[in-house]
Amino acid sequence: MSARETFGSPNPFAEPPWYNSVNSPYYKTSHRRLREFIRAYVDEYIIPNCEEWETQGFIPKEVSP
Repeated sequence: MSARETFGSPNPFAEPPWYNSVNSPYYKTSHRRLREFIRAYVDEYIIPNCEEWETQGFIPKEVSP
């Protein structure tokens, strides 16, 4: 993934500037890595179980904080 790759909506003011590759002194490569890690985690461990957890009415203790 390119550090200059854009995400979200291209519409003006729809996303924070740093989210659409506008330079920011605060949003760095470490933030992009964290975002990638969290997205991968959610895709692998949370999304596949959402329907089951919704049906049973709770999230198992080993998963919830």
